Amino acid sequence: MIFHMRFSKTVFPLIFSVLFLMVQPVNADSEEAVPASYLIYAGQLMVEAGKPTQSAMSILISDGKIQAVESGYLDPSSLKQYSNVKVLDHRKHFVMPGLIDVHVHLEMANGNKKSPYELTEADLALNGAHSARLTVEAGFTTVRDLGASTSAIFALRESVKRGLVPGPRILAAGAAVAIVGGHGDDTGYHQKVWSAAQDGGVCSGSTDCVRAVRHQVKRGADVIKLTASGGGGKPQGGPSAPPEFFDDEITGIVNTAHRLDRKVAAHAHGNAGVLQAVEAGVDSIEHGTFVAPKTLSLMKKRGTFLVPTLSVRDNLIRDLDNMTPDIQKRAKLILDVTPEVMGGAYRRGVKIALGSDAGVVPHGDNVRELEWLVKVGMSNQDALKAGTIDAAELLGLVATTGSIAVGKSADIIAVDGDPLSEIEAMRKVDFVMARGKVFKGE
Repeated sequence: MIFHMRFSKTVFPLIFSVLFLMVQPVNADSEEAVPASYLIYAGQLMVEAGKPTQSAMSILISDGKIQAVESGYLDPSSLKQYSNVKVLDHRKHFVMPGLIDVHVHLEMANGNKKSPYELTEADLALNGAHSARLTVEAGFTTVRDLGASTSAIFALRESVKRGLVPGPRILAAGAAVAIVGGHGDDTGYHQKVWSAAQDGGVCSGSTDCVRAVRHQVKRGADVIKLTASGGGGKPQGGPSAPPEFFDDEITGIVNTAHRLDRKVAAHAHGNAGVLQAVEAGVDSIEHGTFVAPKTLSLMKKRGTFLVPTLSVRDNLIRDLDNMTPDIQKRAKLILDVTPEVMGGAYRRGVKIALGSDAGVVPHGDNVRELEWLVKVGMSNQDALKAGTIDAAELLGLVATTGSIAVGKSADIIAVDGDPLSEIEAMRKVDFVMARGKVFKGE
């Protein structure tokens, strides 16, 4: 007994200390963890989608930022002002800016069999960490999370920023601003499943909707999401459905968000909801399934972005035979009209940004959205713009990311193949650097 007590007092703490050190995150800012500087050799380099590619280039990275972009393969020994330079040889790869997905739901994990009402905030945080890793390893170095039910998304954002969790740069909306009983608020006879507060996002009346926006900003929201229509498979999300908000409510939401220097993303399927949101001054329309040509023209005039979320088509195609007749009818309508609507938006010159709706579709397969953008008529080059520099414009991050330029964050990926000639090459991401840290392929 005495031996057992002594063993417990001495060996158990030692074991615990060793285990604790083993699981602690590496300090990515220390010289021991990563080199102070990197020199990337690029066989083909696309500094910005839409601009000509260049052959045999070098990119110098230090302190997480791009310090130089030079022709030829620089000798690291010539860079006397930079210590501990590591060469990353991608002379056989197509090197380009990291991708951006402007519509994800990181807390919604792939293959989770639990009901949303069974998940704790801890479950959601761990789901988010898993999703973030899948996303960054797929080549997406920045994402915008448009709707999470708890504060876990803000904790995830900060943990990624601090280097505790692998993942992309995250801009988070928090809870969607929605009407009572509308899309974004639980409904039904069983009141135990209600989450009426939705972390303060549900509102009724213009004054309350102004409060809801301010509350999300107080919680830490980088962007405001509102639900201007119902979901695509619900009555309020149909082609002829009226908007969910009254005009004074949605105007109050947008004006308040902009006054607080937050952009506004509007979930909207039916044309009336899209039109109301565009007239109110939102920055982007998410989905826009049934948007009419006149509304697209107004979006073009105002510079309102469209985020088509075409990847959801895969779910509709997969599940079509198992749907109830009314939902199946709506799904078939969506499948029929979307290519023409989204192709029409592109041909009219509406700004388009890549948004996969990952969480509804699998995390880590975000590049599927690039393939769908090409299928509806976009050139490979313009699809890549939608997933890099144009997405950065929507997010207000052009000075930070979206292209490879001196002073910008080192968000860089290397692809085995040429995505300008074959967009499917984007499935072969062999190297990922985000914010100057290597997450894949070193």
